[in-house]
Amino acid sequence: MAKAGKEAKVKVGSDDMGGSSTWGFTPGTTSIDITAHQDGYEQILMLFKNGAGSITAFYDDTDAAQKAMIDAWDSIITVELNLYLDDVNYLSFNAYVMDMGFSTPVGGAVTVTFNFRASSTMLLCLEGLRMLQMVIVAKGCGDFTSIQAAIDSITDASESKPYIVLVGPGIYAEDIITKAYV
Repeated sequence: MAKAGKEAKVKVGSDDMGGSSTWGFTPGTTSIDITAHQDGYEQILMLFKNGAGSITAFYDDTDAAQKAMIDAWDSIITVELNLYLDDVNYLSFNAYVMDMGFSTPVGGAVTVTFNFRASSTMLLCLEGLRMLQMVIVAKGCGDFTSIQAAIDSITDASESKPYIVLVGPGIYAEDIITKAYV
């Protein structure tokens, strides 16, 4: 299932990439869990793994997001990417910049293309949608940035109302104490 965004927002860390960005990616595997409930409501959780793709934008040497991508390629480090499907819904993941290139059509503006490979699970962040009794921990689209803070926020978990704590891409250096039904 290939996905793409044309004139779509791209964020690298907390920085927006300018220059009328376009992006595309193809996930290697997709994990979908659908749970049907007694009231007829279906919960859907979707994660993508091992994806690869590209981002193209008009080159701007003052653009912090483009600079972060160039630095990631040069230093062989990951960057946090958020690829927007629309104004609020996006994919969030860490990625390596595998290749990059510049092109200049005759009489046109310089464009830069970054080819990337995901180094973490891609989390589909849907604004306002909670597919389960769920608390999301993620640096870009989560309810919390700490796993323990997410667990501590759950006060009504029970056998009939279990919770899932979904952890997005990133490094979380913390001790975790779990609760029943979480």
